[in-house]
Amino acid sequence: MNKLSLHFNKYTIIIYREGIIMGISYNPLFKLLIDKGLKKTDLCEILGLSLGTIAKFSKGEPISGTTIEKLCKYFNCQPGDIIEYVKDEPKARKGKK
Repeated sequence: MNKLSLHFNKYTIIIYREGIIMGISYNPLFKLLIDKGLKKTDLCEILGLSLGTIAKFSKGEPISGTTIEKLCKYFNCQPGDIIEYVKDEPKARKGKK
């Protein structure tokens, strides 16, 4: 059986399992931004998000529930309209091809 370790980040859970990362994608948010004619950095000014949070979008890293709430309030949408579940993806291993 594979070992699982849970990492909690406010309201987001990312599960790591022996070279596999399961989590979320912000592709729906990116599409929404394009549809609205906005850039990711516009969210800094509009919602007061940090550049670090914006970087997390691009890296597919977890964000806080508070950030999800701000995005949903601004876009008048549900969390599923800005994030999506991503099935098991192999993690890149350093030094190996």
